[in-house]
Order: sequence, then C-alpha cells, then structure tokens
Amino acid sequence: MQSLLTFFNRFFETAPQTLLRHRIWVLSGFVIVTAVLVVGMLTRFTMEMSLESWFKDDDPAKVSLEKYRHQFGSDDGVYIVYEAADGDVFSEQSLSILRQFHHDLDALRFFAESGEEALHSQFKRIERIDSLFNARYLIAEGDTLISEKLLANDFPQTDKEREAKRQLASAQDAFQLAFFSDDYRFGGIRLKTDFGVVPLSQTLLSGEAESVDLLSEEQADFDGDVVLDTGTEDHNVAFQDMQMEEYLVFMTALRELSERDEYRHFTFYFTGTAAMMEFAMNNMAQAAGLLLLMMLVVLALLWFLFRSWSAVVWPVLVISCSAFWSIGFLSWLGVELSNMVSLSFMLILAVGVADCVHVLSAYLYYRDKGLEHRAAMARAYRKTGMPIFLTTITTMAGMSALMISDLPQIGIFGLNSALGVGVAFVLTIFLLPVLLDIWHPYHSTHHRRKRHAKGEESSEARSADSAIANSRLQALLNRIPAFTTRASKPIVLVYFALFGVFIVGGGRRFIQGSGLLPGAGGGVVGG
Repeated sequence: MQSLLTFFNRFFETAPQTLLRHRIWVLSGFVIVTAVLVVGMLTRFTMEMSLESWFKDDDPAKVSLEKYRHQFGSDDGVYIVYEAADGDVFSEQSLSILRQFHHDLDALRFFAESGEEALHSQFKRIERIDSLFNARYLIAEGDTLISEKLLANDFPQTDKEREAKRQLASAQDAFQLAFFSDDYRFGGIRLKTDFGVVPLSQTLLSGEAESVDLLSEEQADFDGDVVLDTGTEDHNVAFQDMQMEEYLVFMTALRELSERDEYRHFTFYFTGTAAMMEFAMNNMAQAAGLLLLMMLVVLALLWFLFRSWSAVVWPVLVISCSAFWSIGFLSWLGVELSNMVSLSFMLILAVGVADCVHVLSAYLYYRDKGLEHRAAMARAYRKTGMPIFLTTITTMAGMSALMISDLPQIGIFGLNSALGVGVAFVLTIFLLPVLLDIWHPYHSTHHRRKRHAKGEESSEARSADSAIANSRLQALLNRIPAFTTRASKPIVLVYFALFGVFIVGGGRRFIQGSGLLPGAGGGVVGG
C-alpha cells in the first residue's frame, strides 16, 4: 500500500514538468476537445421534462398508462381554478364571465383562421371543456332518463333562476369540489387535451388535416367534444413524446387569454402537467440565478484568498469546461437530461473549486517558502494530488451509485455528476499546470514589497507558517482549535440537544404524515 501511495505521489509531482514540455499539444488538444463537446452541447442537447421520463419503459405504471391512453385518450390536461371577486361563482357576473370564457375558448380552438398567430393555435389542442356552464345532470321523466346541461341550454336570467341552478348543482354529488367549492367562492374548469396521444405519423398542430364546421354551444345541443380515436384494437400506435416547450407555449397562450380585461373578475390558478412544467421552468430559472450567485461568491472568495486575477480566471475556466465537457459528451451519446442538470452544475462547481484551491494554496505555500515557480508547482501537486484524487474517487463512487436507481432521471443525474467531477479532476491535474505556467498568481517583487512594508524583509527562507499567519483568515482559523478544546463539553451538549430536537421533529412529522396519530389526515388533501 505504501509503495502504491509513493507511486501516485511521484506521478503527481512529475506530471506538471512533463506536461509543460508539451504544453502546446496540451492546449491544442484542450481547445479541440472543448470545441467538439460544446458543439455537441449546442446542437444535440435535449431535456426530457415529462413525468413519464421518470419511469422505465417496462415499468408497470408506464405500461398501464400507455394502455389507458390507447383506449381513452390523453389523461394529461389542465384544471383551472378560478376565484370570483364577489365570492360567489353563481352570481350574475360570475356566470356571464364563465359563459364568455367558454365561448372564447371554443372560438379559438374551432373557428381560428389558418393564418392565426402561433399562440392562439395552441388552443386546438383542447379536446373538451367541462365546467358549470356545460356540466350535465340527469333527470327522470317517467321511465326516461334525460341528460341536460346545467347552464348552456337554459342560461338563467334572474336571481331566482340563478338560485335554482345553484340548488340543482348542489344536489349533484359529482359537481361539488369538481366545479365549485363548498362556499361557492371557487370554481373549476377542466380542459382535456391531446397531450401525449398525438401519433407519430400526424403533424403536430398542422391545422390543415381537416376542417370542422361546428356550431357554438348556445346555438346547438353539442358538447364541443372532439375525442382522439386512436383505436382500441391496435395498441402498437406510437405517440409523439411531449416536450417542455409544448407545455410552455400552451400555458403562455392560456395565461394570455385569462389575463384579458373582461376576465378580471376572476383570479385564475392552473394545475396539471402543463402548469407543473411551467413551474419547473421557473425553478430552473431560479436555479440558474442561484448558480450565478454561487459563481459570484466563488469569484469573490478566490480574489480575497489569493489577490490575483490568474487565481480567479483559471479555476473558473476549469469548472466551466468540466460542466461543458460532461454535458457535451452526454449530448453526443444522445442522453436526455432533466432539470436536475442544475444540481450537477452546483456539485461540479463545489468540487472543482476545492480541487483548484488546494493546488493554488499549496503552490503559494511553497513560493513563500522560497521555491521557484516550477519547483513550487511540482511540490504542490505532490502534496495535493493524492488527496484530490481520493476525494474525486469517493465523490464519483457516491454519485455513480445513483445509476442503479429505478428512476432513470436519478441515474442520469448521478452519471452526469460523476462525469463532471471526474473531468474537473483531470483538468486540474493535466490542464491547470500549463495554465499556471502561462500566468501564475505569485509575483516575487510584489511579495517582497509586502514583506518590506510589514518590516519583514528577512531571508527568503523564512518559515511558510509565519507568512501564512499574516492573513486574517489564517489567524482566525488558528484560534479555532484552542476554542474547541476549551469549550469541548458545551459544544458536544449543544450538538446533542439540536440533534435530539431534529429527531423528535422529524419523527413527529413522519408519524403525522403516515396517519398514525389521532386526527392525522394521512397526507390526503380534500374534503
């Protein structure tokens, strides 16, 4: 074991010297590989955001879903909750606006012109609209059951008629909590769409395959229901995969319609996969903002620690290329990533910065000790190479373990993270020495001037510990061991107290969620 460690230490020590003799080839290879992988990232990068992507193709749940879609059409729609400003969805204004909303949706999805704008064309994906306006109820006349619409065929004109409609709707068990809330403050609209059931042979949203001459619901007793018939006998029909952009464009069109001035009486809330994809995209934008903030913090810390632009630029270059390389490689392989790619970025950032900071700190340590540039770099890599290698291997092993997960997206996240961390190590070992040889953070004249200003112009062989102790950060760190030794018992007591609080809180939350406590709802929401 000792001989193996010695071998690695010697390898990390001699690697920089070997690379520097061929730095033109190293830089050329780096530029070429980066260009190829960035092209792959820009041209082949895809993100799979559908819920189905979280399940394997042979997963029973996904197989059952496919069977359902072949027989009944899409299960993927949008449920709109609207809140009436007057607190009553059965008021005269609320019912009138609901009727107008229905008519506008029907006009956009049925009677749109061929030259309509792209956003409005998204409403053609709506196959059915269900709400209080066209909700059906059954009445018995003798031996006959008659299906009637609540409002569409007999729209109430007076307060008495509206109250009668309220009582009729309240008597229908299927209406309550589906089309209105218990206190009549909220209403619901279900939009059935063709999401996920468009055959591969069909051109999505072409609008030219067929023309349908339909009357409005107020003119004829027609539901306006167009259900995709995929055939119940042929279960080999392949459907187009839904992409996030399709959900986002649909939600943009729907929000544009709901924000019109004539609907200000309603406050709309959207649920369903399309709304979830919109929420996920917003989260990705927030994650991008957090990643940018993390990068700014890293830049500030690197400048504070090393006071050199080279110590800021080179680590950022290594980290960025590590992320681009991993994503570009997976893109060339045709791997579809998810929004968890932002988490991979954060992990690569954390590990990559740690690798570079280890090397730079050791390099400056030996420069302050009096070694020349290349000798200091060789000693720095001998000192830090093995620790960086071990932390990289353990991190990659931990992330690679996620690849055995039953959830494909978790496995891809583990693969991308492990690959990015590995690339960060490779670039730190084989590229960073060449970059430091071109532009390194230590300037002997500057450091001599600093020592002279502090009255420390002595021999260059002064101890590195004295040089490092001059920094305020190191002085603070030096005081920590003494503090923890003096306050060891209080620190341990506080730790166990906090740990106990977390255990009790987490256990109670788990018990409440499982419904084991009296009065616990078992995590089920609803009336």
